[in-house]
Amino acid sequence: MHWDSKLLPDITGVDMGKVDRLPVLISSLVDGNTKLLGVPELVSRSGHAAAVAVLDLLKLWQCNAFVIAMCFDTTASNTGRVGVCSHLETAISHNLL
Repeated sequence: MHWDSKLLPDITGVDMGKVDRLPVLISSLVDGNTKLLGVPELVSRSGHAAAVAVLDLLKLWQCNAFVIAMCFDTTASNTGRVGVCSHLETAISHNLL
């Protein structure tokens, strides 16, 4: 599973400002294919908000039980004590690489 937050233009709103989006991809160990699960808008830049967005997409695509590893940049919101990694491992109920 891969994710990386990006600040992108809001083409869906009236004010045309910038919004924080989180592209989430998953790669298969079987055939090496990569699938874009979604690019949700984040309500905040916290690790919890990103973890909820990632987990929602994993559940939507029914692949949360198959995730074995994570790939991300090393910002505090991903790696910190209350970062995305911690939240995802707790929610998925197993350790991730």
